[in-house]
Amino acid sequence: MDMDLSLGKKSPELLVMLDQADLAQLLLLIQDIIGIPFPKDRLGDLARHLRDMALSLRFQDQRDFVKWFLNDADHAERMELLARQLTIGETYFFRDEKNFHLLGNEILPELHHSNKERITLWSAGCSSGEEPYTMAMTAQTPLSNKEVHIVASDVNPVALDKARLGIYSGWSFRNPPPGILERYFTKVGHDKFQIISQIQKKVIFMKVNLVAESYPSPLDKPAAVDVIFCRNVLMYFTKEKRDEIIDKFCVLLAEDGWFVVSPSESALIQHPGLTIDRSSEPNVFRKRLVKKQIQPVIWGATHNSPRPTVSIQPAREARKTLPKPRSIGPLGVKKSFQEDGVLEKAKILFGDRRLTEAASLLTGYLDTQKKPDPSDSSARHQEAIVLLAKIQANLGNLDQAEQGYRRAIATDRLQADYYYDLALILLEKGDPDGAVALLEKTLFLQPDLVIAHLQLASLCRDKKRAGKFARNVLDLLKNASPDSIVPFSDGLTAATIIHMAHQITDNGLNK
Repeated sequence: MDMDLSLGKKSPELLVMLDQADLAQLLLLIQDIIGIPFPKDRLGDLARHLRDMALSLRFQDQRDFVKWFLNDADHAERMELLARQLTIGETYFFRDEKNFHLLGNEILPELHHSNKERITLWSAGCSSGEEPYTMAMTAQTPLSNKEVHIVASDVNPVALDKARLGIYSGWSFRNPPPGILERYFTKVGHDKFQIISQIQKKVIFMKVNLVAESYPSPLDKPAAVDVIFCRNVLMYFTKEKRDEIIDKFCVLLAEDGWFVVSPSESALIQHPGLTIDRSSEPNVFRKRLVKKQIQPVIWGATHNSPRPTVSIQPAREARKTLPKPRSIGPLGVKKSFQEDGVLEKAKILFGDRRLTEAASLLTGYLDTQKKPDPSDSSARHQEAIVLLAKIQANLGNLDQAEQGYRRAIATDRLQADYYYDLALILLEKGDPDGAVALLEKTLFLQPDLVIAHLQLASLCRDKKRAGKFARNVLDLLKNASPDSIVPFSDGLTAATIIHMAHQITDNGLNK
């Protein structure tokens, strides 16, 4: 951890006013309790978290809060505050659907035919519960003859309360397989869905701090767990804490047990007891007793690292705050975009996450227009094609999305974002080599696109090239404000992206 705490003029006022010894103690305490580091370039994030914690406890002076936290708060109070403020909870049902396809079609059938009577699946870092409930849905049929325990843990008590409640909005269903809502949920209000009790009762939720010395039952016995999903969690820890956690996971895994991380974390898993199960799924490991260190294949994130899914953002004009959706009448096929407002309506629906309606609206219009309407500009027609491709990607219709982007590229070969979005789609379809080629074209057109460098750093199998791209990220962001949002990163700050690039270089990829 970087303990050079010399603060410049632009440093957060609270941290400037703190005694250096207190600041150093605070940083060490946070890292020791919850495992999350705050190097110098992320101190702005720390200041915001301290402010929010102080406000939550009604401290008038944030310095008084820091003094209380360091000197008077007990371990449980510190743990509760840090868990609420520092843990990240972005998730949804069937996120990275190919992992659940593997779970349902290969992992669980193998366990079904084993001589085990009891099967335990663990969602470590379950956030608000979408992942373990997805595991429970997936395990409905393949393990019908077994006693199945699905353990879901998180350190954030607020997230666990939501998970136990089991009520979700439409945003938690960004790409569900057909029939999931109808089969496993009951609508309980506008845009609110309650998971059915048959699935809800299959999941045991418990508070677990992954950096703690011991875990509660049933996670307290060697070889107790058959499958561990721990996705988008390990990347936030220091290397030392991460290695400690992976050691514990390996002890808890049964022989030949599965360990699944996010694609962006696969390069971080280097443990002698874990080996990649297959080269096509380099984020899926199995517990094998081998004598030498495993060097995993380097693969990459499938969505604007670190969130591994295709979730392509609206066109630039649609990224602004959009008005509430208007009612949409019948679409006259002979009307132009300007006359009928098709494109604008589709943008509004997309911004409001009404993806199916937006796709239907655009598809109906474009299917009637083999060529752009003479009253429409070709640019607006092209924008409609791209917007429909983005919507199809978010709906999980990857073949249609790919066709849309290739159609757009055939018309305009100089738009870097077309190649970047298409690269994400190919990653989701399991074609990392194709994605690498597209990312390289992206950088040819837009050499300063930070997130493309980060994706390539994670995807490249050649360690030297991966290190080069990671260093490019650090060079491009060296003068960026830590709080600034990195373009195309889905809201990640420069500090977070820098931290991820360091994770790659720290694992020897630049050597």
